[in-house]
Amino acid sequence: MKAQPVLFDRTIALMFRAVNHFRKFESFPVNFGDGTPLFPAEIHFLEYVSGHSGCSLTGAALDLDITKSAVSQFAKKLVGDGYLKRASESRGGKEACLSLTDKGTFVVDGHRAYHQNFNTRLIDFFGPCADSDLETINRFLERFLDFEPE
Repeated sequence: MKAQPVLFDRTIALMFRAVNHFRKFESFPVNFGDGTPLFPAEIHFLEYVSGHSGCSLTGAALDLDITKSAVSQFAKKLVGDGYLKRASESRGGKEACLSLTDKGTFVVDGHRAYHQNFNTRLIDFFGPCADSDLETINRFLERFLDFEPE
């Protein structure tokens, strides 16, 4: 069954409003337990490193689909702040490997707790929601992610 144009237009408009609403969260740093607020991009980079200990800057850039320069800047700042440590790779020492420090592990754990709380608040906010409703939303969003602008 094909969606009615007016209903589809409303759905797309709401989706873009929701995207813009979520973007607001990206502009505010959050303290994840060590007293230093981190921006979402910083904590998500630390999350990536936590799952890829010993990763190279090039590998991180490829996996995260950002430039190596951006990864290098994140790494430099987060090493300076004591969240990451950098070591030379054994392959000629040309590429740096990244891993979390104890401080980095602490804030990543705090970030995971933050998301658990955030998700609980969203579930409480929306109230009971049928799995079939969420599956419909997920199918729509997954399909939209395959759409490429001209």
